[in-house]
Amino acid sequence: MLSRNAEPCGICATQTHPTHLCPQSGTCLEDEVANQVNAFNRQRNDPFSNTYNPGWREHPNLAWKNNFNQGSKPWQQGAAPIETKKPSWEEAFAQMAQANSQVSQVLQALQQGQQVNSQAISKLEAQVGQIAAAMSEREPGRFPSQSEANPRGKEQVNAIRTLRSGKPYDRREEVVEPND
Repeated sequence: MLSRNAEPCGICATQTHPTHLCPQSGTCLEDEVANQVNAFNRQRNDPFSNTYNPGWREHPNLAWKNNFNQGSKPWQQGAAPIETKKPSWEEAFAQMAQANSQVSQVLQALQQGQQVNSQAISKLEAQVGQIAAAMSEREPGRFPSQSEANPRGKEQVNAIRTLRSGKPYDRREEVVEPND
């Protein structure tokens, strides 16, 4: 029998024999023995253990220092897709092609506007020509809206014989002829 100061068996955990004399030592593999050699110094990262885990030192909820952010970051759905950057000459060529198409569209719109304006000008020229022809055909001394000949030379004035009410008015007055 061993003394009380002797270490217990590492395989069967009894104090009746040392580890190198254990009857179950034939069943242990050398790998298991090698894994058990430094097992007592190995750090445990069990999240439910009572010891402090150094991996939690920078954790925002478990850190000892007060490093809370005053404003929290807004939630973002995810990272933006990474765009592959084209060479600068390809970008310049694409921008030039886009600008060229915009210039051609503007030029086409200007040409259409010019055609509309030229048609309107030709219509105005025709109307001005018609007005000029009508002005040249009119008799001198006559207004274009006047339908009667010029009343010059008529010294006689007809008297009104019927009133607006329909009653005849038969009072004749003498007509005074001017002396030349």
